[in-house]
Amino acid sequence: MKRLRERFGFTKTEAEVAVGLVEGLSYAEIAEKLGVSYHTVHTHIKAIHTKASVATTGELIALVRGALDVQR
Repeated sequence: MKRLRERFGFTKTEAEVAVGLVEGLSYAEIAEKLGVSYHTVHTHIKAIHTKASVATTGELIALVRGALDVQR
């Protein structure tokens, strides 16, 4: 997750949310995993889209997946 934070300027929680999306979790599942509300996850995802300069969650997942593959 450090790579995501450095590359895109995500906060720790935004990086965790992004990884949850890549793992195929729903917003509700991410919220439960992180102990936050569904609306908080939605707010983080909007911020993530802006920071990563993507318009769709599909684009975001592909971008994050690529960044994580480089990390390995």
